[in-house]
Amino acid sequence: MLVESSKVKDLYEPSEFVGKYHSPDLEAYYNFTIENDTLVGFHPRHGTLKTEATVKQDYFKGKGPFQTIDFIRNKDSKVIGMRVSFDRMKNL
Repeated sequence: MLVESSKVKDLYEPSEFVGKYHSPDLEAYYNFTIENDTLVGFHPRHGTLKTEATVKQDYFKGKGPFQTIDFIRNKDSKVIGMRVSFDRMKNL
């Protein structure tokens, strides 16, 4: 179930996911920011990666190369990474 951007803040603070993420497997960096209350990623080759929040905590549907983005938290609930799935790849 997708959540309207205006209701995302009721579930969690989108700014928790802002930052630069590195994938050693893909040798790539992804930057995530907030635009109009929506989490948006950027990659130099792929461009803007739009997302849609879901009711599942830390889980976003991707619009672009990523079909799903699942953010990972440490024991202190701080976001420390993400797993993405697309086409035939899962949890990269």
